[in-house]
Amino acid sequence: MKTLIITVTIIALSAVIASIIVGESVYDGVVVEKPYEEGLLWDQKQKEADCAIETGLCIKTIEAGNIRIEFDISPKPVRSMSELVFSITVMEGAAPVTDAVVSIDLTMPGMFMGVHRPLLKHVSSGKYQGHGVIPACSHGGKLWKAEVTVEQKGKVATVSYFFEVKN
Repeated sequence: MKTLIITVTIIALSAVIASIIVGESVYDGVVVEKPYEEGLLWDQKQKEADCAIETGLCIKTIEAGNIRIEFDISPKPVRSMSELVFSITVMEGAAPVTDAVVSIDLTMPGMFMGVHRPLLKHVSSGKYQGHGVIPACSHGGKLWKAEVTVEQKGKVATVSYFFEVKN
């Protein structure tokens, strides 16, 4: 029994030492040039809406693959605690993408508000729709993030939209 314990201990220590050696050999010493400033910029970005969903749909393009993803919510104005229709239109160049798996993950930056993933189904010409509700934040937060993921032919593309919801 002692032999087994000693053998397992030696194997575990060897694995730890090997991991440290590999980590040291690939680490270049810099994660980001100015970590404090990068962190402040990241925090600021998380507080800003980049999608004016109340005025219409929001569009982002993924250059690799020339994928255009349009995001919309109705009815407007978008309000928390009401039934909403989430629409995602996916285009590859000028052609609608009809054979993708499209999902949306709704989160509130900086605060966990539960898991909100409306089930999207293809309805027509590259348009995917689903129903859901955005919960009201008891602390008054209005900024939400919609992370849209498109999976097609083994490729995955993800874009994020930051938008505001009326309480």
